[in-house]
Amino acid sequence: MIKILDNFLPKSLQDDIESKMLDTQFGWYYFSETADKHLSYTDNNVMDSYQFTHTIYFFDTGVNSDYYMLIKKILNHVEKVEDIKVKKLFRIKANFTVPNINFKSNNYTRIHQDYGVYKDENNKNVYSFLYYVNDSDGDTRFFDDKLKLINSCKPKKGTGALFKSSTLHSGSCPVNHDKRLVVNFIFEVENDWRYISHTILSSRFKL
Repeated sequence: MIKILDNFLPKSLQDDIESKMLDTQFGWYYFSETADKHLSYTDNNVMDSYQFTHTIYFFDTGVNSDYYMLIKKILNHVEKVEDIKVKKLFRIKANFTVPNINFKSNNYTRIHQDYGVYKDENNKNVYSFLYYVNDSDGDTRFFDDKLKLINSCKPKKGTGALFKSSTLHSGSCPVNHDKRLVVNFIFEVENDWRYISHTILSSRFKL
């Protein structure tokens, strides 16, 4: 199950995060792919692309960015809104994608799970949260284990998607906008994710 959190952050914090991440002082690093080709899946619509990344936190090395305290506020708000407690943080990583000349609106990047980031793959309380930094296009798509598209979410500033890290998903390059920025959090929660048993849909959560 996937839950969409619409405008759960104060507008001032949304603006501050977007401003800081688009500032020339925020370091972005070229990465030739969006997911390891040996740990991902493809279909006829997959067209992988380069992206720019900024690792903010990684469980093996700790804090890796001067912007950690600012970006961590996003997860703090998720905890409050959803009444969950983060037991262990595995990774926080920002992704910056730009238009790809060959990319069409029906294309998406490699289908993958966020499983490989943490060591204990049997832990069922590990979740991912995707935060959309700016208004853009390039939906996040979610798939079942047969690679059938089950849901998608359009990037909207101040909004995020919460789901199990084992969920197959993919990003996209923007087609109608000049940039698409997201922050990906992977973490273990102490308490059960109580809304697994039901799905809450927003107006942008498309079946």
